[in-house]
Amino acid sequence: MTQYVQDLEAMVCNFSTLVELLRYRSVEQADTTAFTFLHDGEAQAVSLTYQQLDSHSRAIASQLQTLGLSGERALLLYPPGIDYLPAFFGCLYAGVVAVPAYPPRNQRNTPRILAIIKDAQPAVILTTTAILAQLQSLLADKFAIDHIHWLTTDNLTPGLEATWQQPPINIDTLAFLQYTSGSTGIPKGVMLTHGNLLHNAEVTRQYMEHTSSSMFVTWLPVYHDMGLIGGVLQPLYGGFPCLMMPSAAFLQRPYRWLQAISHYRGTTSGAPNFAYELCIEKITPEQRATLDLSSWNVAFNGAEPIRHETLERFAATFAECGFRAEAFYPCYGMAEATLMVSGSIKSALVNSLSLQRSALERNEIVNAIENTGNSITLVSCGRVVPQQEIVIANPETLTRCNADEVGEIWVSGPSVGFGYWKRLEETEQTFHAYLQDTKEGPFLRTGDLGFLHNGEVYITGRAKDLIIIRGRNLYPQDIELTAERSHSSLRLGSNAAFAVDIDNEKLHPQGDGVFGHGESGMGHGKEHTNAQCPMPQAAGRLSLSTHGSKFPAAFNEERLVLVQELEFRAKPNLEEVTTAIRQAVAQEHEVQVYAVVLIKGGTIPKTSSGKIQRRACKAEFLADGLQVVNQSILDSGEDLETINSAQDQSSLTSYLQKLIGKALKIPVQKLPPQQPLTSLGIDSLIAFDIKNQIEVDFGVSISVNDLLQDASIDSLIEQILAQGKDSTLKQLEILPISHEAQLPLCLAQERLWFLEQLEPGNPFYNVAIAIQLDGTLNVAILQQSLNEIVQRHESLRTSFTSVAGQPVQIIHPSLEVKLAIADCTHLDDATSREQLILESTQKPFDLSQTPLLRAQLLCLTDNQHLLVLTMHHIISDGWSVGVLIQELATVYQALKESKPSPLPELPIQYADFAYWQKQWLQQEVLKTHLDYWKQQLNNTTPLLQLPTDRPRPSVQTFRGKKHNLTLPQNLSAAVKDLSHKEGVTVFMILLATFQTLLYSLSNQEDIIVGSPVAGRNHPKTQGLIGFFINTLVLRTNLSGNPTFRELLGRVKKVAIEGYAHQDVPFEKLVEELQPKRHLSYNPLFQVMFIFQNVAIPSIEISELNWQPQEIDSGTSKFDLKLSIWESTAGFQGSFEYPIDLFNAATINRMANHFELLLQTIVNQPDIALQDLAAIVTASDKQQKLLEEKQLETISLQKLKLSKRTAISKG
Repeated sequence: MTQYVQDLEAMVCNFSTLVELLRYRSVEQADTTAFTFLHDGEAQAVSLTYQQLDSHSRAIASQLQTLGLSGERALLLYPPGIDYLPAFFGCLYAGVVAVPAYPPRNQRNTPRILAIIKDAQPAVILTTTAILAQLQSLLADKFAIDHIHWLTTDNLTPGLEATWQQPPINIDTLAFLQYTSGSTGIPKGVMLTHGNLLHNAEVTRQYMEHTSSSMFVTWLPVYHDMGLIGGVLQPLYGGFPCLMMPSAAFLQRPYRWLQAISHYRGTTSGAPNFAYELCIEKITPEQRATLDLSSWNVAFNGAEPIRHETLERFAATFAECGFRAEAFYPCYGMAEATLMVSGSIKSALVNSLSLQRSALERNEIVNAIENTGNSITLVSCGRVVPQQEIVIANPETLTRCNADEVGEIWVSGPSVGFGYWKRLEETEQTFHAYLQDTKEGPFLRTGDLGFLHNGEVYITGRAKDLIIIRGRNLYPQDIELTAERSHSSLRLGSNAAFAVDIDNEKLHPQGDGVFGHGESGMGHGKEHTNAQCPMPQAAGRLSLSTHGSKFPAAFNEERLVLVQELEFRAKPNLEEVTTAIRQAVAQEHEVQVYAVVLIKGGTIPKTSSGKIQRRACKAEFLADGLQVVNQSILDSGEDLETINSAQDQSSLTSYLQKLIGKALKIPVQKLPPQQPLTSLGIDSLIAFDIKNQIEVDFGVSISVNDLLQDASIDSLIEQILAQGKDSTLKQLEILPISHEAQLPLCLAQERLWFLEQLEPGNPFYNVAIAIQLDGTLNVAILQQSLNEIVQRHESLRTSFTSVAGQPVQIIHPSLEVKLAIADCTHLDDATSREQLILESTQKPFDLSQTPLLRAQLLCLTDNQHLLVLTMHHIISDGWSVGVLIQELATVYQALKESKPSPLPELPIQYADFAYWQKQWLQQEVLKTHLDYWKQQLNNTTPLLQLPTDRPRPSVQTFRGKKHNLTLPQNLSAAVKDLSHKEGVTVFMILLATFQTLLYSLSNQEDIIVGSPVAGRNHPKTQGLIGFFINTLVLRTNLSGNPTFRELLGRVKKVAIEGYAHQDVPFEKLVEELQPKRHLSYNPLFQVMFIFQNVAIPSIEISELNWQPQEIDSGTSKFDLKLSIWESTAGFQGSFEYPIDLFNAATINRMANHFELLLQTIVNQPDIALQDLAAIVTASDKQQKLLEEKQLETISLQKLKLSKRTAISKG
């Protein structure tokens, strides 16, 4: 930053009002774009410069001044859009107190607005011409709308800004009222002055290290404190641009948020914790491949409990997009303190503490061992902002707590608001608290429980029973009041609302850079699934708790519970009562009630004074201690099928019942077609899920507002049928099939089966992995666990035979796999053990005989074993190996504790997928994908002419070796930096470098490389063991001597397009393209590239550590295969090559060339391709000369030695 800019920004700190600040920006940065709003979250953009914002604001202020409204309150009711901004600042310019609120969509939403109007007593309502009539219609019979000014701000007379007068305001002038949800059901307006806002803006800028080059991206609503103060005032204060989009755009398609950060190079953006969870769940691997999040250096997380596992999962999921874990910025704040109270250190890893849960319940801080049943991990919310103070006080005695004690968080400082509007008593209680032991004060009582550790704030709970769900503050008494009024048989003042953590266990496989999870070589050639493939979970060490499996990942979600007493003599229809409660709460608060518990009258826990004890009630609910009359809990684990066609109203009804039942976690039989969905507890997030799925499946448009009002299944059917005659599903669902008929093979299996018939008894399709087991091993339980997995997966009980010349699967009802045990304690050297392993893994399988899985246990020492698992590729792939290891460890742990297997029943089996694939290949959608590949691979060169050491044999023998390589750590870091700068993935850079090497060696400009994808796009396939892997043929044109940066753009385009069309099985592609076949090489491509950015994790369970290890199979299925994976030491990898073609020295030179190319590229990305090729040529000559000299030296030494030997014998 130049000295001039530093001097200007120093002036900002001296402003006393936001009006001075905006006026300053409008002069110094007049034509700079300040705010951009994407109406659809993607492309429909409208912008305001600082000068335009100032001009519009002055025009609105002038109109307000003309109406004589200075000093009054103005209610702002604006739909999502940029019109809100000049309206808000126009109020400040006029000395009018702004009151932000969200306009009601329907009659259900009007009570909150009416409560705000009653409390704030606004003199004017500001809105737009587009919604004026709707607002007046909704509010007409609620209050005298003619007795209040209505001002539409998008149609003011031009030139009004010239008549604006500077208002008499200062640092202590009230700027606006931030309304929060009230504990009595009535919203309370927090009074915030210009001084509050400017102080919080300054400390936020300091803590987040914002500069004029920052870029803010937000979808948070501007009537929310985080959206307004964080998303509007902070960019204005820092003088940097802000990109905005509607909240609905994000909720409907979370990808839009990260896409905007990627496209506009956002540096600061954030949201409540649930938004990060949504991104993990909803953003597909294809979408992740298009994202570059390397510019995002402040990813703030606040407004609801911050979950440690969410941060870890998000960082792992989006690491391939350039997201760095150090970008996470947990923070803590509230409307009463303007916004931010504490914040983290920028660009530092998040601090966390693992504490004993039982001690925490006693308000004590006791460290715990991580990932145990009695531990809970809390995330630090950073340090208190400058000029403010936090103390931890006992909420009962109002004295300062000890250092190791949990208490209520109290805050003081310039950001704390003046109190609640016209609520003297509540202001006194909340904003004017004093410590009774030291008389220090006044403090703001936050109502939150927590503690300070090393000066950092940790939040443990909420003293006032506040319920936070998906970032929304819900007060229990509001919900309780709604519930007790929903039915006449419910006792008044005798219910309790609270939140519970529900454990949602789901499979979260992590992809690699763009492609990965093993490989599949094609055509007549063979393939191998790399044992180095990532397991289907996040990288690192995965611990299995002794209190239940976390396979393979889990996260907790807060859900609402309502416990309600019935009247003493009431005998109502209990299902009717339950439905009434759910419907009332959903309509009034737009939140779903997870559990409705009806109990006997007079049995709910109360204090001696008759106050409901919510915590005691929650404890009894969790312990099954309530006197329950009826209990309705949504079953989050219920597996609801979907149908594979919907050709009439009856099947549409069935489809929608199952779709909505799954979304709401309600059994199908409890979903009458006529019943409004609001009565079932639908909320906005679930509504978007339902809307998206229907639109994807049928290609029709569904209104979220309809879903959130009175839509039923019947009305949705009417909408679907009205918009198109063809109401058949676009997607074909995978469903279980009958095993009575002959079971087909998938295309990849068919190819392997036919190749096996051509060359029976070969080991080239064996998939092997070794797992080192360190610790105390129970061999009998390991054997039992293995057979539990065999029984669980039909693929492991499958053999193959021919019927009428066509292969079919034979699934055996039961099968026992014997664990072969070898005593290796007498083998001292690793070479002997490796030979033993090689003999085991090279033994061929007979596809007509089970099992096609072998297990061998090598006993190395008493506490060290090596488990070698070998499967035929026809029943497995690299991903499957990960599933097998993880499930094996999970079942082993359960059986060791004398518990049943915790693994859920599989929704489908591999044979169901094979049948589904046959059906899918007959659909019209396949043609679109095939057309792309036919165009992309038209007129390809049949063979890549690499300079081999020996002529190519007429028939491949597949004998091979590996040459390992490790790239320097600083080079690995430089590659990542380049990927961030260029907006590409690491995969793309490494692939482009590899293709540059191939170009340099072959002098060919048409380079085709195979690269694997997991082939598990359907969620039901992710937990299966089977042969799913597919290979993409990535063809890049290197002609025209492009720079490497230009080549990178070509590679990016090819990779992303290939990924978008990945569903075509490679076998189908070969069948359609009919490439020239030859027994000496693979069709379409002869080289393979694999990048894996997820390391193989070890698995820790009690007394035993499982560490997977790669096995060298001694084979090579391609002319060259480069595999690279990420490790703690940087990038490691291997060149796999056929010894019929290459010498070890040649491959060693290739590896050196690859590293040299990569080093040159990261330093000079604009270097031309021919210059890179010249570097390879020069390096090759130099290395050959060195090799020749070394060979001469060795030969000379041998000659001298032989002469000495001859002389000594003579």
